Order: sequence, then C-alpha cells, then structure tokens
Amino acid sequence: MDRMSSKNKKAGEANAFHISILGGGIAGLSAGYFAGKKGLPFTVYESKQIVGGNCLTLKHQDFLYDSGAHRFHDKDALMTQELKNLLGEELQEIQAPSQIYYRGTYIDFPLTPLDLMLKLGLMTLSKATFDLVKARMARRAIREDFEGFAVHTYGKTIAELFLLGYTRKLWGIPPNELSPVTSGGRLKGLTISTFLHETFGGNKRTTKHLDGSFYYPRQGIQVIPQRLAESCGNSRILTDSRISRIFHDYGRIHAIEVNGRDRIETSWVVNTLPLNLFLDLLESRPPQEIVSLTKALRYRDLLLIAFFLRRPSVSKNASIYFPDPRLPFARIYEPKNRSGLMAPADKTALIVEYPCQRNDQTWICADSQLIAAARSHLVRIGLVKEADILDGVVTRMEYAYPVIEKGTEERKKRIFGFLQGFENLKSSGRGALFEYIHIHDIMRISEEIMEGLALT
Repeated sequence: MDRMSSKNKKAGEANAFHISILGGGIAGLSAGYFAGKKGLPFTVYESKQIVGGNCLTLKHQDFLYDSGAHRFHDKDALMTQELKNLLGEELQEIQAPSQIYYRGTYIDFPLTPLDLMLKLGLMTLSKATFDLVKARMARRAIREDFEGFAVHTYGKTIAELFLLGYTRKLWGIPPNELSPVTSGGRLKGLTISTFLHETFGGNKRTTKHLDGSFYYPRQGIQVIPQRLAESCGNSRILTDSRISRIFHDYGRIHAIEVNGRDRIETSWVVNTLPLNLFLDLLESRPPQEIVSLTKALRYRDLLLIAFFLRRPSVSKNASIYFPDPRLPFARIYEPKNRSGLMAPADKTALIVEYPCQRNDQTWICADSQLIAAARSHLVRIGLVKEADILDGVVTRMEYAYPVIEKGTEERKKRIFGFLQGFENLKSSGRGALFEYIHIHDIMRISEEIMEGLALT
C-alpha cells in the first residue's frame, strides 16, 4: 500500500465528489470495494502498515492462525455471492461443529435435546424441559436484559448451566446488565415441541437449528481483506495514515487531517473507526451530553494465546466454549479445522481466547505467566499433554467487541442523532456502529451506503 504522497494528498480537492473512508478493516475495505464497483472516487486511510483491522491471519513458523475465531456465515445470499466472486476457489465451505466443555464432556452448541439427554442424563433434561415449558408459558413479558432473554429461550436450568456464566466471562459484567441483543441472534431457540419430541419421542435426527456450516478462505481469514484491498487498488489505500483530526461546522465535515500534518478536503466521509475514537477526533468538540454518553460506551478487548502442538489434531470442532468460571478463558478454536493449510499435516494449534479490558490484570500480565497458566489449565482438563506443546505466543487485540449493556440503544440513539446532523457522514462496522455484527452484515451495510451515495 502507498504512503501519503503529494499526489494523493490532494485527492479530496481534485474531485468535486470524493469519499474519504476512515479505517482499513473489513468495513472500510468493503466500502471501498463497493464504491469502486459503482465508479465512485474514494480513498481509504489506515493507520497501520497493513489493512485488515482486527481481521488478520498471523504466522508463527509453519503455522497460520487468525486474530479470533473468524468465519463467514452464509446469511446473505448477495454478500455470499460477492465473496465467492472475489475469492473464487480460495473460498471453501466448511462443516465443523461447535461444542461446550462441561465437566469433562462436550455438548453440542447450539443445544439439542437428544445430546443433552445423553450427556446430562434424563433427570436433568426432564427438569430442563419443565423449566423451558414454564418459561415459555409465563405470561409476563420477556425481561429487558440478556439473563431474562436466555431464561425465556432455554429455561432456567440450561441458561444457568451453559449461558449465563459464559456470558459474564465474555462481557465482564453480570448478564442482567446486558441488553438482549447481546445474543447476536445466536439463541435461535429450542422450541417446546422440538424439546419434547426429541426428549421423549426418540427422534434421532439433529435439530434444524444445529448449524456447523460456514465459509472460510483456504489461507486464513485475512485473505478477505486482502482481496477487497486488491479490488480497491493500491493507489486508493493509504497505510501509515492515521486520522488525527476531523474539521467540521456541526452540519458538514469539510476536511480530515492525517498524521498530524496533512489536511485533506473531502465531500463525503465513511467512518469505520470506533465510535468513541471518531468523536474524540472532531476538531470542534461535540456537546458535553454527547461526550458523556460516548464515555459510557465500552468495548471489550481480546487476548489470544496460541499453542502450537506436536500432534495432528485435538478435536473436530470449529470452536469449544467454556462456561465454567474456574477456567479463565472463554473459547478455544483449532485453525486446522477451518483449513488444512493452517498447520503442517502432523501438527496443529489451539488458540485460547481471554476476553478482557485494556490495562486490566489479564491484559498487563507478562506473556510468560499467561502462557504458563493457560498451559496448566489445558493439561489439567485433558485437551493437551505437556509433551505435545512446542511453543506459545500471546497476541492482544483492541476493540474486539462492543459491550451492549442495558440502556445502550437509548445512548446510541442520542449519539447518532447528533451524528446525523452531518449531512456528508456515513458509518459502517462494529466499532463505528457499536453493534455486534458479522462480516456479511458489514459488507451489506457498506454496499447500501455506496448505493445511496451513487444516487446523490
């Protein structure tokens, strides 16, 4: 990617219509991709030396692994086709289930009654079924928090066993302080009829809501931003270009400043930077109310420990979830189960995820201590043997997830009410929209933004 040059510096001034895209992650690159398809002039500004944001594929010796358990869900036919066109044979359809680790056994997730009965026993499942019926038959409205939503969806027994403890670990606050939208559509729900039929009717078929199918690039998730960037064209993407200020008159953004020195005029801005960061960059400060509301928004960070193993495989799962509060990590994934090219044939890797907050005890802990502690836990629960472990590496990812607490929607409504006052500003991506959305959602939002701008 090109660095700032005098030729590119005047990009906004040289065109009566020009789009400045802030951030070179999936959202920003998707915006550029769709802008290019519609013949709209644009420039993507990325502060780092490489594009991709938090959607990266890292390398350690002969191993590849992603900066999170990324995958592409086939939930939007048009965006799936766009990705297929972009990646061609590089994109594979993968069948790999996910499971929950519970007291030494592995339970399918999403949950199925038959599997629960086999793993937990008929007595526990009968209680869970009773709780589910009771929750669904209750006349009171679903509570306005994640805990109430989870209990209504799965019943108290299942929610307490598998969901509420995990949720607290993932987000760092009690489930009754989280908004129901935190589920991100994952609690598809066991219907009462399915629960009763599978439990007491002996149906051996897997329930329809059990979904282990997704798309994934053969050489890692970073292939997606790489191909998007190639489609945009190198001259339209400026790396090492940190947005340092945004000039506006509260009704329109007139220019951006890059690296504290280069002022670039612009006619349109698409922001994909985290919402709080974007508002901090405004040269003329937002009203104090908006500043206070923005400070109340929190992002969850992620610490990854990659273990490289002297064995061909650990499991067949895409991800394994850990609701047990005695285990500090929330999820483990095995890159090789997404693509065989992620590790040598006789070796594999496990990536351990620790959700945390920047500068908390986990975040600032020495790498050697983190690796030793995680190693001890993995050996104790029998996932690996001490002799299998070749090496361990720690990676820290900022702004991994927006924490959607109760009251977030109202705060967002007021913040975006202020931002809508800028007639030439659009937003896309998890951080900018403060929504827990996925790659296909982000691509769709970016496509719709460019469709709208093409009509202006």
